[in-house]
Amino acid sequence: MRIRGLLALVLASGLVVTAVAGCDVSAPAPVTAPSSTPAITIADPHMITDVSTFIDLPDPKAAPAGAALDGPSYRFHIVETATTVFLDGDFLPYFKTGDATPAGPVSAGPDNEFLLIRLSGQVGKKAYVMFPAPLTDNEQVKIRVGDETRVMPGLQGSDGVLLLVVPIGSPVTLAVTEAGRTQSIDLRTGKPDAQSAALAAGSAEGEANWDVYGRYPGDKIGGQVNVKASAYLTPFDGTYAKPGKIWLDVNLELSYWSWRELGGSLNAAKSIQVKVGGRTLTVDAEATDFELLTSGTPNLYQNELYAKVQVPKDGVRKVSVRFVPVGGLTLDGEPARFQPSSAPTETITLK
Repeated sequence: MRIRGLLALVLASGLVVTAVAGCDVSAPAPVTAPSSTPAITIADPHMITDVSTFIDLPDPKAAPAGAALDGPSYRFHIVETATTVFLDGDFLPYFKTGDATPAGPVSAGPDNEFLLIRLSGQVGKKAYVMFPAPLTDNEQVKIRVGDETRVMPGLQGSDGVLLLVVPIGSPVTLAVTEAGRTQSIDLRTGKPDAQSAALAAGSAEGEANWDVYGRYPGDKIGGQVNVKASAYLTPFDGTYAKPGKIWLDVNLELSYWSWRELGGSLNAAKSIQVKVGGRTLTVDAEATDFELLTSGTPNLYQNELYAKVQVPKDGVRKVSVRFVPVGGLTLDGEPARFQPSSAPTETITLK
């Protein structure tokens, strides 16, 4: 009896288990651990914007020599470019949705890539505004991506970085229209169009640095002027050069050491003499006012002088520059004339 009772209990338990197991009860949904990888954001396929000039481009490629365009009011060259299909880090704020910044990498999207171009208007020691406001405001600067045209953002400083989303490998061209001419440059290769390349042919630059010693009447100690000169051959300087000509720009950064108070003004055209091939040229020149940098023994003043003239397009590679300060100069408020005691001339080689 006891064995039968136990057997019955076991059988009963089996029936209960079988009955529960056979019930039609839906299994709970599987629990998955939250992903630690943020969702990838897809960029606007027509995106074009400027980003911080302090940002580092991913694996940049230096642009070749001659990757530049010069116009009546604009001047720039390509410094470096980069392409990638993902962006992260410092680039994320440029892909905000409302106030939300993506938490993870941003993709250029299927068959697209990011193209980054670093541009500069710096030529030697002089910084030019790359794209003056009238050009961008009037949509005279455009980016062509394949068959699509995009309006250039307002890059109005002397440097900038462009960020675009473009089809992988598609041609990307920047075009500027001004004074009845359109010039363009390939933003991937840095190669200007044939007309622009012909206009820029002959461009060159050079620098020189020398000191001019001398004295003013009644000045027993004497004075000194340090001359830092930069010379450029360029097809544009406010206007296009005439056929067969090119602009020669000469810029002087001048530092004056004087034991007395220097004042008055500089006559730019009379203070500078420019010779090419032994011939003295008549230049258009202007000078800035004297600025006192430091007071002491002696005082240090500084100003700048700019001169320009059109010269033959081919063959100018050496420029003789002579500087002696001339004009309504004063020392301690009294008229004064600088008399050089050392050679005030130097030759600049253009390359």
